[in-house]
Amino acid sequence: WRDRQSGRGLQQHICCLGTEYCHYVRAPPASTLPRAIGVEHATLRRSQIASPPGGTQTMIAVVDINDVALRLWCENECLHSPGYAFYDGDQYHFGTSAMATRRRTPKSVNTRYWSQLNTQPLSSALGPARHAGDLVHSHLTQLHTLAGQPTELVMCTPGSMTRDQHSLLLGIAEHLPFDVR
Repeated sequence: WRDRQSGRGLQQHICCLGTEYCHYVRAPPASTLPRAIGVEHATLRRSQIASPPGGTQTMIAVVDINDVALRLWCENECLHSPGYAFYDGDQYHFGTSAMATRRRTPKSVNTRYWSQLNTQPLSSALGPARHAGDLVHSHLTQLHTLAGQPTELVMCTPGSMTRDQHSLLLGIAEHLPFDVR
């Protein structure tokens, strides 16, 4: 993939994507010829008719993370949230609302917390956040709420993320109100 603005190549990884997502493969129609492509793959898991245990519908979302913005797809909706964080004294604002305040209050906006994801203290304090990990946690929590609170989230991370950043992101994910795959 190529970024349209910079022309640089992008590499994405899907973290912890397991075989549980194979249930989206539809069963072949009864009229399918015995030698048709894909029919011989009986091991593919097919759609389940019954709903999950507890009767609740599982809602899965996909979030594409990079150091500039997050894009979250949930059902038929795509949310775009630029990597801006703003603290107004009471609460954090992320995305376009934080981006709108960057010229009026530049010292109250952080734009590097995704690219510099770590536990080092922030260079300039931004509310109660101790480090970039706190801002990432708050951003993902807000995005989860805006998306209608999906039960599961598949994360696509940039190839530029280090092993330590992936570890920290997965540690943050353990404390989020949804399962990360």
